[in-house]
Amino acid sequence: CVITSFNCWTMVRWKRNYASDRRDVSYADLGEIAYGPRFRAYVLCCVCITQLCVCTVFFSFIGENIAAVMKAGGVPFLDDHRVVISMVLPLAMLLSCAPNLRVLAPATACGMVLLLLAFGCIGIIIGRNWDTRDHTDLP
Repeated sequence: CVITSFNCWTMVRWKRNYASDRRDVSYADLGEIAYGPRFRAYVLCCVCITQLCVCTVFFSFIGENIAAVMKAGGVPFLDDHRVVISMVLPLAMLLSCAPNLRVLAPATACGMVLLLLAFGCIGIIIGRNWDTRDHTDLP
């Protein structure tokens, strides 16, 4: 992971120095410039695999977190993370069909508002329960 991150940073640095006039240069383009057309295919494959791995972990976190909340709330149907992931996946696939990032702007803004509201709710809950917290497990 560290080597991959360093190599990605090296490619970004190279792009800034040598291809700053072209905004549409991708990692695959840089790989082809550096090592030829076969390396372009290799870079494309590596980028796709990395993105797929990150998305898989992300969906797993979504499923586990929503299932934990539903289990605590007493919703028996959604207390299994596999069911939650199965329900979230079509929505994510629908978002991936967007033709450009401008289409995703409303969903991103809505997500940011919900995230800030969640942080606010967590802060309020912590503030209300601060005096009643358990001190027995503190060092």
